[in-house]
Amino acid sequence: MAKRVIPDASVVAKWYLLEEDREEALKLRDDYLNGLVQISVPSILHF
Repeated sequence: MAKRVIPDASVVAKWYLLEEDREEALKLRDDYLNGLVQISVPSILHF
């Protein structure tokens, strides 16, 4: 079973913005896309 991660909104923002520590945020995204982790977010994140 993949590890469940709940990223902070600032981590998700780094997927789209050029910010410090973006590489770590992109690794989390890539780990999700590769099925290594599950990501859960609050429903308000989409706003």
